[in-house]
Amino acid sequence: MAVRLKTHLESIEEQALRRLRLDFLQLFESSEHSDMELTSRSVNYPAHKVFLKARLPHVRESLMSYSCGDEELQRSDMQNLLRWAYGDESAGTLDKLVIEAQDHTLINASIPLEKVMIEMIGDEETSDVVIIAEDCKFHVHRAILSARSQYFAAMFGGSWVESSSQKIQLQGVTPLCLRVVLEFIYGAKAELPDSVALSDLLIAADIFILDGLRDVVAFYLAKRCCFFHKPCKLCTTQLAECRTLSALHRLSALKSMCLRWSTKYFDRLWCTRSFCTQLSPELHQEMVKDIIQSLNNENAIDILRCCDRLSGNTPHVGWADPVRHMTAQVEAGVVDFIASSFKVVAMSSKFQSLLEGIGWSPVLVGKIFNGVVCHLCVANCCSMFGTAFNIKTMESIVFNEEASSLVADFFRRCKGYVTQQLIRVRDTTDWKQLPKTLQDELEESSASSFVELGSNSRKLSARAFSSRNTVITGRRHPAKWAEKKK
Repeated sequence: MAVRLKTHLESIEEQALRRLRLDFLQLFESSEHSDMELTSRSVNYPAHKVFLKARLPHVRESLMSYSCGDEELQRSDMQNLLRWAYGDESAGTLDKLVIEAQDHTLINASIPLEKVMIEMIGDEETSDVVIIAEDCKFHVHRAILSARSQYFAAMFGGSWVESSSQKIQLQGVTPLCLRVVLEFIYGAKAELPDSVALSDLLIAADIFILDGLRDVVAFYLAKRCCFFHKPCKLCTTQLAECRTLSALHRLSALKSMCLRWSTKYFDRLWCTRSFCTQLSPELHQEMVKDIIQSLNNENAIDILRCCDRLSGNTPHVGWADPVRHMTAQVEAGVVDFIASSFKVVAMSSKFQSLLEGIGWSPVLVGKIFNGVVCHLCVANCCSMFGTAFNIKTMESIVFNEEASSLVADFFRRCKGYVTQQLIRVRDTTDWKQLPKTLQDELEESSASSFVELGSNSRKLSARAFSSRNTVITGRRHPAKWAEKKK
């Protein structure tokens, strides 16, 4: 696990370093905010003191003269030398420059670019602006801040007061957060101190428009939740913060991880107090929606079992009311899904295990059967009746007494619906797919019901019979006929 975390962090840092070098090279090519010029063979090269001091110690000695007449430097490829100083570390170019210069102090190749640039934070000799956060001062460089942050590029490049000011006061950013932000800007540092508040750092990353830093914070948030490996006391308490921050700061990858993990283990997470009290109702409903959308024929029974287990584990206290409401919503969604694809789900081993008594819960089976009956219509009733018949006659299942009663009642209700709608059902495709024996049984039941209805109608009063007779056959009412005859 530790190796995988280290690899993941290294991947994030590698991507940030690649972006760092591209930004520095773009700064070199644009010469924006350059504060000096190097002259070689009558050609002027705009540059920045901070890069020369950090990467070219020999040239640093000539900073005050704003030109360099070193013979070794004149013989070298000045353009390639400066590109290397800004991050273009081509091995061939670097070797050539070292050989031609014949002086290894010409370049500072022993320390990586990112580390030597972080050391330049606070360098008063090359700094051209001071940033203040809560009385803490940081001597920094306009060129680097502008190259790495759109926020600072707009500040120093526009017609603002801060564009020409030597001191800038930042509000809403702590000194520790600002230090971490500057280390990322100067050296793409992906390691965060334990004392920094990740929520504050996310706000700072949004303010300064540093997407790479947002990725680093998202990594540490996921790390707090054990990278969503399996539920434990630590990650269940951290989930609420992680989920809230990922939604608030639009961390889409982290948000998806939270959502998938909380969906997978919702029966263990939802009944915790932190989940109920720290997450907004909007996030609660989003999780409910995600679970319902994830339903398929393989997991529907498992999720229904989780709902049943969650209902039993949820305490009967006020703060748990949202959980009971969410559980009822998920359960209703699962029952609707099973009812809509009952023909497939009923033949699955997970559903049959319910009927056999493995993890037996008559309440769950009763809810499924009730849901199917509620969804009966002319178009699907034959299919549901056939499925009920297959369940009832399945030889591979040994029903206990309670299961037999539930299955028999379900079969009776499905059969009763088909019998009542038989005239319309005969025209459906599912009717033609029923075995001939079942068709005959249904027609016989329908005929028996009609005869029984007719025999019962004879026991009605003469007034009731004559009224019914008038409606059905269109014959005249006996009393009216007698009156007319007189």
